[in-house]
Order: sequence, then C-alpha cells, then structure tokens
Amino acid sequence: MVWLDIALLPAYAASLTSGAICPRPLESDPPHVELLLLSRSEPHSVELDGLLSLVREQVASM
Repeated sequence: MVWLDIALLPAYAASLTSGAICPRPLESDPPHVELLLLSRSEPHSVELDGLLSLVREQVASM
C-alpha cells in the first residue's frame, strides 16, 4: 500500500523538509484563514503558556 499525504504549510517550511518530502508552492494567493484559540483556565504547561504568550503578542500587534 502506498500512502500519499498532503499538508498546507507556510513557505518557510520548505527549508525544513527532508528529501522524502516534496514541497510545492500554491499556484494562487494563499487562503485567508480565521483561527480561534481556546484553552482551559486551569493551570497550563510551560509550553502551552509560551504558545499563548506568543499568540497574545501577535494579536496585540495587529
């Protein structure tokens, strides 16, 4: 059985791929996607707190 996986990645991800991955750019403008991020109010891991901090910084700069 042969598997074929497809993923939409940002352009910079092409430089992070191995020879087993064949990145191709989109032929048209990239789609605009609205994202929603939710998290529980209970204590988070250090990693999740870091992600939430980065997201808050990005939203504040918009």
